[in-house]
Amino acid sequence: MLTERAKVIVREYKPSDHKRSCQLFKLGMMTGNWWIHYTLNFKLGTSLMYTQLLIALLTFSLSPSFLSWVSFVLLVQIFFMGNMYRGWFNYVRRGLKTDMSGKNLDHWTAKGKENAGFFVAEVDGLVVGTVAYSKVNGESVEIFRLSVDAQCRKLGIAKKLVEEVAKVAKAHGYYCIIANCSSAQLSALQFYTKAGFEEVNRCAHPGPGYWFCFHGLEALTYIKRLH
Repeated sequence: MLTERAKVIVREYKPSDHKRSCQLFKLGMMTGNWWIHYTLNFKLGTSLMYTQLLIALLTFSLSPSFLSWVSFVLLVQIFFMGNMYRGWFNYVRRGLKTDMSGKNLDHWTAKGKENAGFFVAEVDGLVVGTVAYSKVNGESVEIFRLSVDAQCRKLGIAKKLVEEVAKVAKAHGYYCIIANCSSAQLSALQFYTKAGFEEVNRCAHPGPGYWFCFHGLEALTYIKRLH
């Protein structure tokens, strides 16, 4: 467990960081987010909540016994939990096969610093945080793959990583940083608010595919102005 006195070094990505960076990405996306996503099923006013109530009422009226009804309801919940987990798992797998593939991370590092980049935060030789950025247009860049080791959170590491992106963005004449996340990523939502980002858009999350259409997530967009 690191303390607030730990020296954090933010630097550019190196090929030797690849395995650890992928690990942080995977853990950051999978630890807890899918479960929070599942609990959104029970938020009043959501389509998922009404869908589950309708299923419960219909099956109650058709079930031959209370026990069979309870069993069916439990199976429905297992289906929803599996669906949520599958959606997050597939997102991570797709990321590892695309922009996080290859030790050089060419998707982020081979386009010139004015267009994209990847930074890591290091403590005592161990990579404990990551962030990537990519040009959106002539005025803004978007951050991606912001992740911090669970044992090192609340030490300001994410803030240092975003500050490094802001420094590069300012140097290349950009006016703002954009961040997108889902309503299940509570830690990210809290961080962006504290870090001076402003929420500018909130809408139904498109989801990655078929059964995930029952997801009940919202997609949020934040902006941090640099000038």
